[in-house]
Amino acid sequence: MDLYDIIISLITLLLAAYTGKSLYRSYLREQPLGLDQLRLLLRRALRKLSCKPSWRWDNRVLVCNYDYQGGHFSIRINSEDATAEMVFLFFFNAPMSAIDIVRQVVNLCNVNSHYSRIVYSVDDDKHSVDLHILAPLAVNRLNAASLLQATMDEAFQWRNAFAQRYDSMLQDSRRDGVSDYETERADFTHEISLLHEQEMTHQPAMAGEQSRDDANRPITLRQLLSSLLQIGQFLPKSLHVTVGESTVKVETDDVSDYAIAKAIVRKTHDGEGGDEYEFAADSAVLRLNYYDKRQPGRERRLVVALTAENRTDETLYYRATAMEVPLSSRPDTPVGSPNNRPLCQSALLGFDIVDPAKRHSEFTYYYKEVLDKLRKGDTDHLSDDQLLLARSVSEHTAKNVYMGTRLFHDGRYLEAVGLLEQADASLNRQLHARQQPKMDDWKSYNDVCFYLGFSYMELGLFQQAYYYLDILLPQRRYAYTTEYINCLVNANDLRALDIINHYLDELGDTTGSSGGDEADDDDDAPNKEADATLASFLSFLRRRKSYVLIECKRYDEAEKLLKSMLNDPSSSDYAINELAYLQKIKTK
Repeated sequence: MDLYDIIISLITLLLAAYTGKSLYRSYLREQPLGLDQLRLLLRRALRKLSCKPSWRWDNRVLVCNYDYQGGHFSIRINSEDATAEMVFLFFFNAPMSAIDIVRQVVNLCNVNSHYSRIVYSVDDDKHSVDLHILAPLAVNRLNAASLLQATMDEAFQWRNAFAQRYDSMLQDSRRDGVSDYETERADFTHEISLLHEQEMTHQPAMAGEQSRDDANRPITLRQLLSSLLQIGQFLPKSLHVTVGESTVKVETDDVSDYAIAKAIVRKTHDGEGGDEYEFAADSAVLRLNYYDKRQPGRERRLVVALTAENRTDETLYYRATAMEVPLSSRPDTPVGSPNNRPLCQSALLGFDIVDPAKRHSEFTYYYKEVLDKLRKGDTDHLSDDQLLLARSVSEHTAKNVYMGTRLFHDGRYLEAVGLLEQADASLNRQLHARQQPKMDDWKSYNDVCFYLGFSYMELGLFQQAYYYLDILLPQRRYAYTTEYINCLVNANDLRALDIINHYLDELGDTTGSSGGDEADDDDDAPNKEADATLASFLSFLRRRKSYVLIECKRYDEAEKLLKSMLNDPSSSDYAINELAYLQKIKTK
């Protein structure tokens, strides 16, 4: 046998030995363990880790207690199937008052853990909460010591992570005055649109019939600019969309119809029950260069910032803030002119992720409930919105009223006015077509006008608000008149002071009598309640008058009026603040 054959034989023997050893190790790993074998392996593993275990039986469970690096551990072995579980006992303790935070952190950790599970127990005697970590032990003949050490090391990591997260949430709860974060988050999710959109004080209406943003009917750049900045006719030159560090140029022909949600929302799943969407980024920026067709001589620039807000099960909320860069001062654009001032508007939008059929079925159910109550004559139990819906003649108009008022009450004025304007147009046509419209028809129309006027007021679009509120002025209702006067004052309208004085003179002569504006639906209310409503309206008028006088720099008249308001409980705080403001002005 030559040297070559000897080498080949040795290699063959080594491969056979290695293969045999691998097969044997696989055999040892896969061979099931009995109770005694499992106990012996764990005893040896604990000895290697310098632990001193104590064993005892608890019914059919063999329990091993031991300490490791200052932690109290327990291994429980089920005698029926010889499975083992490690328990890290009492690794954390919290007061009972913080149990809601404990529960929240436990859920958060368990969602992110693959094997270990954190549980808590309540100590009634000490009025505290104890935390424990559970982890299954897949022990075999080869890995007992290494597996046990790795599992305990992971338990220590989760102990540290739990403590850090608990301390952070405890500090947040003390700062925010919130202890039950799960309940708070559930309530917040349920009313997310109201909680977020109440922050908005200026939010223009969408142009045309666009009112909702979803994959099938997106809000386009043209619609957004028309609503936010009243830029209706423009010639786009270029549009660049920046998300993170990536910037994409949009083809010029597609700029006007660019769906702005594309920059921040993406589809994650196609499903029979409806597509799923999520935020693709926390923010995005659109930079537009364009020519205004009303002033085509100079190129304009505009920036739209999109920011992800939050989401519910139905809607992804994002904020759109558009700013038109002012033109430099020149003879045709003097300093302070409209084109020389920066123009910025913001709106909170909702990208609906629910199936449109679901929204339609929701309305259908609601509408049928209203009609059923009407057929039974059970109108006393209809809410104001249900009555408004019931008065709407056609189902299409009723649907617009339903969705519009729902968005209105959520504070989503940007989207509400689109639907309410459609309802207003339909009701207007219906009233024109009838020779003698019923009182309910007028009531429905007036309510829609009020919602529209109120919405436009909140959006800072006073000319549109004035149009609808002026329609309501002959109704002589306090709510309508209050909003009408607010519109004039906030718009710095020259008529505001004269109209306020007119109402003060008229109502001042009839205080305590039946004259003047009628209280809202208070015809059958006691005189005392009517007088209180009238007094409240008069206080409102004086506050508004003092505001106008200060704006007109008629400080002496304003001061005299404010001093007379100090004895009015509903206006005294306002008067004190305004008098202090006047004093500050006079000392300059």
